[in-house]
Amino acid sequence: MQTVQFHGFPFYSQPLPLTKVDAKRLTDLYCDPKTFHPWRGQKKCGGFHPDYCIEWHVGEQVYQCLLCFGCDEAKVFGPGVELYYDINRSPFEELKLVLKPYRKNRPLSGHFDTVMQLRGTEVRVHGGERRVRGTVGRS
Repeated sequence: MQTVQFHGFPFYSQPLPLTKVDAKRLTDLYCDPKTFHPWRGQKKCGGFHPDYCIEWHVGEQVYQCLLCFGCDEAKVFGPGVELYYDINRSPFEELKLVLKPYRKNRPLSGHFDTVMQLRGTEVRVHGGERRVRGTVGRS
């Protein structure tokens, strides 16, 4: 499998199709202020190791949210922005439910360790509506 690097982490390069319902749910979770809270420090799980990369395009700008399901953490990257968050419990469980069906190239294990990249969706910014495009990339 070919891989690409996003912010120093490997992802499979082949995109997977993302349903419009899942794209909307991921966008809603990402935009909900109850999903994330300030990062409280490194966990004892071996460090941040993203399982998914969700990518949104807003005009020419690209935003990526790397999710680590081992640490319950997210790193967000965009033009001139790099943020680090913990994911609150209820949204964390919702994210897992939405993303779990998008496993493809890695075997199931006791740890939710699939690496996936969701590409081609657009996110709502400041309440403005954007179209959601449905392609998912998995690496």
